[in-house]
Amino acid sequence: LLFLLLVGIIATTQAQTSRSGITYFDRAKERYAKGDLGGAITDYGIAITFDPRNAAAYYNRGIALVDNGDLDAAIAHFSKAIAIDPGFVLAYDRLANARLSKGEIKEALADFDRLLEIDPRYAPGYVNRASVRQLRGDRNGAIADLDKAIAMNPKLPEAYNNRGAMRLALEDWEAAIADLDKAVAISPRLTTAYNNRVLLRSEQGRLEEA
Repeated sequence: LLFLLLVGIIATTQAQTSRSGITYFDRAKERYAKGDLGGAITDYGIAITFDPRNAAAYYNRGIALVDNGDLDAAIAHFSKAIAIDPGFVLAYDRLANARLSKGEIKEALADFDRLLEIDPRYAPGYVNRASVRQLRGDRNGAIADLDKAIAMNPKLPEAYNNRGAMRLALEDWEAAIADLDKAVAISPRLTTAYNNRVLLRSEQGRLEEA
């Protein structure tokens, strides 16, 4: 009987701990949505103390840390989320982008490669990897990635814009304008597409048409 009572006490304590962690996790999300980065970071930290295996808490805290300018801590949190859940695609995406922001291009490329091994159908991963490949001077590889992203999701304006910008650099005018027009058609507020289109027409001596 004593053993059964002890088990019951342990189970109750675990349940209370779990509820407490969820309470702080939920409050952290609310604080983040309101722009309270410090409060969100604190609450996610408390949620993690209650449940150190909560990959989502590490992931969300990493996002808040990025917004707060602490890239090193964010990278550590995204890495921990991946260690807990090796199939966490979004964590790889955030990790790679944080490393890219630090100028760690080789490491970012490796993270995007791993992401796309886990989920080859994740179209934004190809868009992001294309940016890294372009930075490394692999323009053909970048365009190939954007081709894949568009084939998987024809409604990604960033993919058309980025491919259009690369084709602009290659002086493939007609293909570039087609991509940029498509980007604007999908997302009329995508200012970078308008800017690239003006640049293209300027290069062609057709600025008056922009």
